Amino acid sequence: AGPEKRYAQWLAVRRGAVRAVVGTRGAMFAPVRDLGLVALWDDGDDSHSEPHAPQPHAREVLLLRAAQDRCAFLLGGWSCTVDAAQLVETGWARPLVATREQVRGAAPLVRTVGDQDLARDEAARAARLPTLAWQAVREGLRHGPVLVQVPRRGYVPRMACAACRTPARCRHCSGPLEGQESASALRCGWCGREEGAWHCPECGAFR
Repeated sequence: AGPEKRYAQWLAVRRGAVRAVVGTRGAMFAPVRDLGLVALWDDGDDSHSEPHAPQPHAREVLLLRAAQDRCAFLLGGWSCTVDAAQLVETGWARPLVATREQVRGAAPLVRTVGDQDLARDEAARAARLPTLAWQAVREGLRHGPVLVQVPRRGYVPRMACAACRTPARCRHCSGPLEGQESASALRCGWCGREEGAWHCPECGAFR
C-alpha cells in the first residue's frame, strides 16, 4: 500500500471507524479508540524490533499501551521467550499453556521420506514429490482444497567443461570459477581474478 492509502487507513482508525487493526510492526502505533486488547504473535521474531533509533520493540510498545489504556495483553508463540517468561515470573502475566494431550490431539500427522525411499521412487524423481505425498494430496482433495509448497531446485554456481565435465579452476589459486551476470568472463570465487579466455586443461574445449 502506498502512503496515501496508509494515511487514509490511519485516519479511519483515528475516527473510530475501524474496530480491529491487524498488521505488521507499524500496527503497534495504530491510534485505536477504546482499546480493549493488544495481541502479539511470536515476540522473539527479529522483525518485531524496529532497526532505526530509538529501536522500539512491538512487545514493549504494546505492553506500555496495555498499561496506559488498562486493556488486555495477549502474547502468543510456539515457544516462550525470556522476556515473556519474565512477565510471568513477576506476576504481570498469567501463562496459558495447552496440555500435552491437547497438543497431540491438534498436531498433524507427520511422515518423513528418507533418501533410500526417494531412490526407489520413480515418481519422486520425475515430479519432485514422493508417492506418499501424492497419496496424501488425493486423500485431502476429497475434503477440500490442498496447498502444496515445493522448494525450488537447488543449484551450485560453479562452472565445468561442457565436453568432459572437468571443473573450471583458477590458474592462479585453483579456486572455482563462477559465472557473472553482467560479463562474459569467468571470475574466481576465491581470489576474484577474472578468466577471460578459459579453456579446459584436460580436453582443450573452450566451453
